[in-house]
Amino acid sequence: MTDVVLTVGVVTKPHGVRGEVRVYPYSDDICAFLKDRKLTLRRKEKELTLKAVSCRMQGGMALVRFEGIDSRDSAETLRGFEILVNRSDAPELPEGEYYVCDLEGLTAVTEEGVEYGVLTGVLHTGANDVYEVTGKDGKTILVPAVKDYVKSIDMDGRVMVFRLDKGML
Repeated sequence: MTDVVLTVGVVTKPHGVRGEVRVYPYSDDICAFLKDRKLTLRRKEKELTLKAVSCRMQGGMALVRFEGIDSRDSAETLRGFEILVNRSDAPELPEGEYYVCDLEGLTAVTEEGVEYGVLTGVLHTGANDVYEVTGKDGKTILVPAVKDYVKSIDMDGRVMVFRLDKGML
């Protein structure tokens, strides 16, 4: 794949006897990524290209059916595969929401205007996401992705302004 790739979920197990699989979603609206699209599924060094023909949510999990997967046994072979889409195929997000791949690499600047480092990752917790910011000294701090701490994100300028508390250091 030549485009930036998003991992949107992982197949956990078969669902029923007709080839549907349960997918743990990494997105609030995983079905927007999947339905009627050819997707890459990857597990370790193995890659498959499959088309999702249906997607529905049930109890926080996505139930997905892929073209050509029509039995529980064939669905079982997909267990553990991550589902990938090209960033260019991803739906546009509402104002103030971002894809992780777009956030990574932002210059992190304190609200006092001091360049601290670079946003290097995003942790998904139950309450809110947490941004990993690696400082110029190589040490990583964790910044809660809430308005009290993340003051602004400028995607065009590739800068995130945040409040640095002493407890983060």
